[in-house]
Amino acid sequence: MTIRENARLEVLAAIGTWALHDMQGQPERIEALFDDLAPGFRDIYPHHKLLAHLCQEARELRDVTPGKKAVVEVDGAVFLATLSDGRKIEDDEIDRLGEHLVRLGYEPEEIHTVASDEDYDRSLMDGQRIALILAMRKGKEGNG
Repeated sequence: MTIRENARLEVLAAIGTWALHDMQGQPERIEALFDDLAPGFRDIYPHHKLLAHLCQEARELRDVTPGKKAVVEVDGAVFLATLSDGRKIEDDEIDRLGEHLVRLGYEPEEIHTVASDEDYDRSLMDGQRIALILAMRKGKEGNG
């Protein structure tokens, strides 16, 4: 691949990243973006697969509720986040849940974790709480 082709792919990737962020939660627009960009990445691995993955993630509706809060708790063997709009997301790894919350538009300050004095069985341990916040900060840096 020539330097010019590499530069073109990098510019397309930058535009796509910006557009995906702007179109978060608008599946029709994301599908149109994917259809337009995908031919430029066809047969280029892992670029095409990454584009498909990013488009899939961006289909989820971002929560733009003013004063929003997500409540994160332990639910059996998984971590559960209840969003301010009532949606629930779960993951068996706290750091992936944190990254998911960032993609949905949440900041670390907008997260309430169930404390042990509220409900011990649903509460996060200190290490889990720290891992959640660190993953969200890392995800925010990566998206910002």
